[in-house]
Amino acid sequence: MAMTLRNESIEIIVPNSEAYKGAQIKGIKDSTVGGYYIQDDLEKKQDILNFFNDFKLDFEIDIPSVEKYVSTIKKKVYPSKVLFKGELSNLNSNLQMIKDKNGIIPKMCYTGRNGRYLSFVNDDITVNALRSLILGDITKLIIEKHSSKYIIKLELLENYQDKLFKRVDVNNANQLGKILKEYFNQNKKDGIHLFGFDYCYVIKKNNISIKDIIDISGIDESYEIEINNGINLRKLIDERNYLVDSPKPEKNRHIELNFNTGLHTKYEANRIFFGAPGTGKSHTLNEEKNDLLTNKNNYERVTFHPDYSYANFVGAYKPVSVYNFTTQKKEIEYKYVPGPFMRTLVKALKSGLSSHPEIHLLIIEEINRANVAAVFGDVFQLLDRKNNVSEYFIQTSEDMRKYLADEFNGNPNDFETIKVPDNMYIWATMNSADQGVYPMDTAFKRRWNFTYLGINNNENIINDKEITFNGKPCKWNNVRKSINNYLSLMNINEDKLIGPFFIKPEDITDDRFDEVFKNKVLMYLFEDAGKQRRNRLFKNKSNIYSLICKEYDEKKFDIFEDELLRILNDYKNSEVD
Repeated sequence: MAMTLRNESIEIIVPNSEAYKGAQIKGIKDSTVGGYYIQDDLEKKQDILNFFNDFKLDFEIDIPSVEKYVSTIKKKVYPSKVLFKGELSNLNSNLQMIKDKNGIIPKMCYTGRNGRYLSFVNDDITVNALRSLILGDITKLIIEKHSSKYIIKLELLENYQDKLFKRVDVNNANQLGKILKEYFNQNKKDGIHLFGFDYCYVIKKNNISIKDIIDISGIDESYEIEINNGINLRKLIDERNYLVDSPKPEKNRHIELNFNTGLHTKYEANRIFFGAPGTGKSHTLNEEKNDLLTNKNNYERVTFHPDYSYANFVGAYKPVSVYNFTTQKKEIEYKYVPGPFMRTLVKALKSGLSSHPEIHLLIIEEINRANVAAVFGDVFQLLDRKNNVSEYFIQTSEDMRKYLADEFNGNPNDFETIKVPDNMYIWATMNSADQGVYPMDTAFKRRWNFTYLGINNNENIINDKEITFNGKPCKWNNVRKSINNYLSLMNINEDKLIGPFFIKPEDITDDRFDEVFKNKVLMYLFEDAGKQRRNRLFKNKSNIYSLICKEYDEKKFDIFEDELLRILNDYKNSEVD
């Protein structure tokens, strides 16, 4: 079960097993335990106890949110009621029972062995009415903390349709026939279109016969063309990436963006992970990304390169191909196309306007492979933050204002300036020793927090990886350290040394190592780290890489100078000791 604890609220994605049986989706194992499982985590239990202040305050159901929830079920879920065990009966009577009691319910409590469930009082009629409304697997239950009481709200998950469609028995046209009949009973011809639109991919991906569905539903067979119209409309709209889940708000309304959501983490907002090649910069970033984000999809990744520009990163006015519904042809028109920075900014700002904002992360790989001053442009000013919010605004272009107004259904005048909000994080990786990288000026670097990964960070992961050295097994990590020690003796900087993951752990095998070593390590030593000191690395003083590789095939590590071989042998002997 997904439970998220915030300062002022708890969010629970209600599992199928913890909904009332009639509100459970078919085909998923159920148990109806009557509570929300929080495991035997003492720290988590204490956090919840602190949130509830030992359950001293009263509990109250937010009737408007439940009314909206029930209304949405009637409009969007009820036609698919055959997917539920109780087929969604008594929606109105349960809602009325809650309203009659003004939403007042007994306090929640811990139940079960060692208090492993957060539970309602099950013998209360208002609680039972509420729990009868909660649809398993597609409902978010929110408990908000107020000064004198706790308020309970219900919301359908944004991806509720996806979860429902996964429970359709694709081998059972009878089930889809019943669903089609409900769509028709509710909205007649429009319902037929909507059925095709909603169940487009269920039908097409599983090659289900539309004629069979219609026969079971009992509606006129002439409606087959209307179902196909709905299917085709869904495909067309998805191709254009239009969001049609809900009507858009009124245009040109005043929008006041929220830059300060109050979300705080243990991580810095602007970070650069740097270190020698193979030290696991991207791996470490990804691990900390998973710890940072509550929603694991709230990130976008981009890789910089020498030709990367402000237009790519932030956005620009560009020609795009669009479909003209009147002429039924594709045409070219010009519009503002956002880059990864603007897309992430918009998602973070939209999240900041919601009742439960989340953190959004922009990941930049190889940040110094592009001219960062040119790529960031005026956005550079936004990197100056106080409490994770940009200290200074920047002016937006006319194209950017129109784009933001469209995204937020507001007035362009409300978007003349922008800031980076505190829920938008920007993390990057860089290796200053690589060839072809651009220098960063001090002013740019000052706006970032740098996380350095040492040359032996996480080396324990490869400690058990062995190769063959002079006919005997030898730990690859010791060979790597030997090479690094020798490079250091030649006054080669640490950022050009070889990290633990320069060669992937899965490539350190008897049948793959030699080729990988030649193509990665020898190439790197020859062309980069040891380029100016080849005569001190290789016995053969050749400046031809192919000859070095040929010699390695014949002599293996004996291609290296005696001093490096001595260091290698010292490490090898230390393994025996």
